[in-house]
Amino acid sequence: MTKQNTYKLTNPQRNIYQVEQQLSNSAINHIASYIKFSEVLNASVLSKTLNILIKANDSFRLVFEQENDNLVQYFKPYSYVEIPIKILENENISAFVDYFKNYQISLKNTFAFFSVITPTCSYIFFKVHHIISDAWGMTQVAEQIKEIYNKLLNNEDLSTYSNPSYLSLINREQEYLKSPNYDKDSEFWKNYVKQMESSKLFNENNLYDYSAKRFEYNLDDSLCQKISTFCQEHNITEYAFFLAIISVSINELYNKNNLVIGTPFLNRLKKYNDLNSTGLYVSTLPLYVSVSDETDFVSLCKKISNTNFSIFRHASFPFNKIQKMYNETTHSTTKIFDIGFSYQINKLSNNLTSIDKGFCNWIFLNQQNQPLNIHISAVNNYPVIMYDYLTSCLSDDAIQKINNSVINIINQIVCKKTTEISKLNILLDIDIKRLQKFNSSGNIQIPNISVIDIFNEIVQKYPTKTALICGDKTATYQELNNKINTLANILKQNNVTANDKVILILDKSIEMIASMFAIMKVGACYIPILSDESTTRINYILENCEPKCILTHKNYDKKFNLENNYINLDNINLCENLPYNEKNLKPNSIAYIIYTSGSTGNPKGTMVMHKNIVSLKTSIENDSVLKATEKDISMSLLKYSFDASGIDIYTALLFGGTLLLVEKQDELNPAKVLKLIEKHKVTRSFLIPKWLEHIAVQDATDSFDLSSLRILGTGGEILKPYILKSLLDKYKNLKILNLYGPTETTMFTTLKVVTKENIKQNYSSIGRPIFGSRLGIVNTYNNFMPINTPGELIVYEDDFSIQNIAKGYLNLPEQTKNRFVKIYNPLLNKEVIAYKTGDIAKINSNLEIEFIGRTDDMVKINGGYLVALNEVDQKLRQLLGNDFDICIVAIPYQNTKIIILFIRSSNTSISLENIKIYINRNISFYMRPKKIIEIADFPRTTSGKIDKKTLAELAKDYINNHKKKIILPKNKIEQEIYKIVAHYTDVQEFSVTDDFMDDLGIDSLSLTSIYIALEKYNLNIQDLYNNPTIQELAKYISNKKNNGKNYSINLENIDKAIIQNNVKSIDMSNILITGVTGFLGIHLVHELLLNPNVKKIYCIIRNKINLPAKKRFTNMISSYFPTSVELSELIDEKITILNGDITQEYLGLDEQTYNYLQSKITCVINSAANVKHFVKPAQIKKDNVYSVDNIIKFCDKTITLAHISTLSIAGFVSQESESKIFDENTLYINQDLENNPYLLSKFEAEKNILIATNTKKLNAVIFRLGNIMPRKSDGKFQGNYTQNIFMSALNSIIKSGVIPTELHQLPIEFSPVDECTHFIIALLSTNNKNSIYHILSDKELTILELSNLLKELGYDFKNVNYNSFIEKISENSDEYTREYIYNTNLNTYKQDITLSALKKLNLSWSTIDLNYIKNIMKIINKFWKDNFKWKTLTK
Repeated sequence: MTKQNTYKLTNPQRNIYQVEQQLSNSAINHIASYIKFSEVLNASVLSKTLNILIKANDSFRLVFEQENDNLVQYFKPYSYVEIPIKILENENISAFVDYFKNYQISLKNTFAFFSVITPTCSYIFFKVHHIISDAWGMTQVAEQIKEIYNKLLNNEDLSTYSNPSYLSLINREQEYLKSPNYDKDSEFWKNYVKQMESSKLFNENNLYDYSAKRFEYNLDDSLCQKISTFCQEHNITEYAFFLAIISVSINELYNKNNLVIGTPFLNRLKKYNDLNSTGLYVSTLPLYVSVSDETDFVSLCKKISNTNFSIFRHASFPFNKIQKMYNETTHSTTKIFDIGFSYQINKLSNNLTSIDKGFCNWIFLNQQNQPLNIHISAVNNYPVIMYDYLTSCLSDDAIQKINNSVINIINQIVCKKTTEISKLNILLDIDIKRLQKFNSSGNIQIPNISVIDIFNEIVQKYPTKTALICGDKTATYQELNNKINTLANILKQNNVTANDKVILILDKSIEMIASMFAIMKVGACYIPILSDESTTRINYILENCEPKCILTHKNYDKKFNLENNYINLDNINLCENLPYNEKNLKPNSIAYIIYTSGSTGNPKGTMVMHKNIVSLKTSIENDSVLKATEKDISMSLLKYSFDASGIDIYTALLFGGTLLLVEKQDELNPAKVLKLIEKHKVTRSFLIPKWLEHIAVQDATDSFDLSSLRILGTGGEILKPYILKSLLDKYKNLKILNLYGPTETTMFTTLKVVTKENIKQNYSSIGRPIFGSRLGIVNTYNNFMPINTPGELIVYEDDFSIQNIAKGYLNLPEQTKNRFVKIYNPLLNKEVIAYKTGDIAKINSNLEIEFIGRTDDMVKINGGYLVALNEVDQKLRQLLGNDFDICIVAIPYQNTKIIILFIRSSNTSISLENIKIYINRNISFYMRPKKIIEIADFPRTTSGKIDKKTLAELAKDYINNHKKKIILPKNKIEQEIYKIVAHYTDVQEFSVTDDFMDDLGIDSLSLTSIYIALEKYNLNIQDLYNNPTIQELAKYISNKKNNGKNYSINLENIDKAIIQNNVKSIDMSNILITGVTGFLGIHLVHELLLNPNVKKIYCIIRNKINLPAKKRFTNMISSYFPTSVELSELIDEKITILNGDITQEYLGLDEQTYNYLQSKITCVINSAANVKHFVKPAQIKKDNVYSVDNIIKFCDKTITLAHISTLSIAGFVSQESESKIFDENTLYINQDLENNPYLLSKFEAEKNILIATNTKKLNAVIFRLGNIMPRKSDGKFQGNYTQNIFMSALNSIIKSGVIPTELHQLPIEFSPVDECTHFIIALLSTNNKNSIYHILSDKELTILELSNLLKELGYDFKNVNYNSFIEKISENSDEYTREYIYNTNLNTYKQDITLSALKKLNLSWSTIDLNYIKNIMKIINKFWKDNFKWKTLTK
């Protein structure tokens, strides 16, 4: 055959091939469609039609092959293509659509056509690989089918029928790459990408989950007409209109002002007649849309049109080079866009004379590699918006919200309500109703009084009641009021009057409280400062607020060099009863100013008014959860400069309760604090989460009576509800409240009662608005957002709400203007006063607020991924569980930011390296910490919160101090990877320990190229993310490469491994069992639970990260056996869970427990094993041999060992011997174990046990099992079914659809797990002397019998020779599965002794029937989505 001319791929083809290299087994590069005709067409003419189409369009005749490591293409001559015709007996084509969706095409088989005929209709299904066509090309296929069919019916001559050759584009492109236009375009794109940002819009939860869905919304005729009219009136295109609508919607919902949207460029030139070609021409271009640059919608449309025109002039430039420019410019590793948009108004013409013009339908294949693609399509005259979205990025609800927003904004625009972008409202009526319900916390009228007015009433009502307790001092309300009046007079004498500012530098005391109220009484406001604050901070506050005077204790004046007018309270006798007649105080006057620490820069002074405190008091009065009374005793533990300290102060003193002040020397002593609660019968207090943890731990450690506690409030930091479990379990009347509220909204404004479910999840929302409070979520335009949509949390006031928003920031007019704003409220249809908290949150479906993070905690990390640190923190907490106390910070690193995880652990048995591996395997790669730093305890601020600024500095120091010297490759694999990586990084000198993305700046596309270059190592792309350095990847490859190569059969002392069959009777009363978290092990436990002779069962289980031993057991037993009262009682009665590790000394237990068990246990059942056939030899020996040695040592001579082994150690016929019989009296028959580490380890374990029965008088019995299969009773199988090598092999055979005639009679054995375990326990309980049993079903099926059963279930098989079978299997299996399937040269095993023993017990294996195989197939179908085999129906 003459060698064909080969051609390079075009730029659009290269883009497709790059994806294909990474995702060759997916449908991402496939396009599928069908045409429906409403009558039965001539099948013969249809077949001829499709062949003429294939002949006329050379893109269908492209062949792809490798040439010098590059993919090239050539055009093969036309040859007739057989078109399958499916004839259906009814009109339901859904089954065929499913089949066609999964029909495989590839670079070797680039297209497929099917004709489907129903009683009344005809369909043509066609699927192409994207490398030979695009969406426009597919519509040309539809048009040409109709054209050719019509001409054939009319007997027209089609011998010269042809269409433009794809070679035209190939040649034009090669010319372009050498032309000056290429350089001009390059310069254009370099400048264009400079305006783009690097942050991603959607973050993939699973980078390699390409599962996608499609949502369609049909646009009605009326709306389409309005859109058309609007566009004509404003001289804009519908393309620009829809793209602007989508941009505004995304901006509104995701606060994303600057978008990059991928938009297709048709790339077809009329002068070359490209419009009639079916080939791949389209290229996707990044369109930059800055919504914030335009205030008017029409202007935005015109800006989009202009930009579009501009980039289309440079559309020939290769997209992969634009992507590289973008990554280099933005110092990111992310894709240039997350959203694709296409406008496909390519309506079908009517070329058929006798029938309809055909209904064309795209078939979505449920896979894509981009988070969101939005299509506007009208192929059949029915305009529809299609949203294709990755399910790992976007939920159904998120897509529904985007569509709701799109339609809502369209209606507002075309109905001419407004074209001003900032006034476009995305809320639907249903959204408004739900938000109104969320804010229906109660209507309230705030009395027009001051804090002092309320306090005076309390003094008159409860003059002799104890108001304050501090140490051994107390004060009644009258006594406290006397002190307040005395101090008010002194302030007046010092010229302190209304609106003045007075600073307090006091320790916690009765005088401190008296000072606060005295200052308010004279109409001034107090500013609390801690005595241990830094001089810098105090001096700033003094300068900022210009106080009239300062109240302090002695020595503090000298400490801070106070030059202002200050009053030393130690020199004043506050016991004098000096009356003070205050003037009417205005509710709008300032009560106090709290200086918040501020995340950056200087602290801000928040001015809280009297009416704000009165509002909170009125809310508490009316809130059923918060309600306070005169009977309450409130404990104030927080420092008074923390605004939340006011919760306890005012809740006590404005309700007539008692306030217990914890003195400074006791503030950090949990035991003393608990004694105070117990002694004074405290009923309520507000504490930071850390203090709740202290109380819970202390209460559990020592004996305290905290039953007086009614309410414990907490807030200020992330709450870890699990720490509260013991408190809530012990004190049934206690309510723990998670409270939220910035200083600017007066102490707190939401609450959440912590529930058992919160404890279980170790997460709590910040709840609902307190009585009379109002909150909302807004976007950057201050527009209200729907439920479940993140945005900035605001607190607002209306005519019937509490008035809890502070006056503003002292002497900071610009910041006050930015935070304290007027916002249009669509719930009330008017403007309201609001405070923008700077917190990112959402209102969830339960109408509770979920806190996401601070706006200044939203950071770009790992090369462009925008994440909330709080979200990462939550995921890490859920992942690591309760043994670890953590805190994360983000610090600058090279051109991005990285996450540093600080960890404080109570679990010393788990290394930081294991924690990092665990995190890397279980969290999205962009959220992974760069470093994990162990810390003894967290630094804290004066308010008790974790000091993240200090942690950030520690992290920077750590990174700087741990900068390693350049470590060069040390072995051949490292050297090879190093050379490849060097091509894809701009870093000149780098180390094998540098991270591919973080340190070397390698983007995802380049990482794919590295993966392709390492093809010979049979890696998965995910392996590069899980092993993100050269050193780690080389180690991974080396381990993978050497699996089993350094492990040979151990025959030492094999002559002593004698099978004597003299097992003594076994006492089953006290069992120690291992491996209970395995499929077989948990079934053995269940069998033991039901056995009346078994009294106690001790289960050794290893703790895992975030999964303690007891939890692992509970999860396992509940997943396989339905919960019942009977089973629960048996578990409580018999089961003891021990955290241990049988590979360690003393089985991983402490010596005392080990010795106790040795005196108690009568039988050990060892079902623990590393069952991976391909694993590191050292690991498998540790798990399967050394562990058995440890158990032998434990059993000694007094405890029976029942060991679970595998019949696979019968092995394969070796080259030196013929097939031998492997029965229950055999161990070594010169078998070949194929260097399989698993089999070698199980052989060695058996050998060691048999030697111990002869030399150490160990009483032992061995059970060799066959293929442990699903339960016979209900088909239940192991959760990690994908790791079962037999099921994987069976899956591959079924998927291949062929069986070799040479293996028709090869037996296949299925041993149901429930029968296996029942027989094992029955044999153990019987006085047999046999040393070994073969536990496997004798009801085998041959491959032929199995295939016949499968045919009854609808699966077809062809009989082929063995070589064809091998070829087909290689296409449908991985390396390990193939190796398992090919090893058919097994030694023959027997089980006569076992069957005889079972017969004596009236036990036998059940028959493997069709129903059982059906259950097997349910599992297989989870392996294989392409499980539908179409049966052709003929008339």
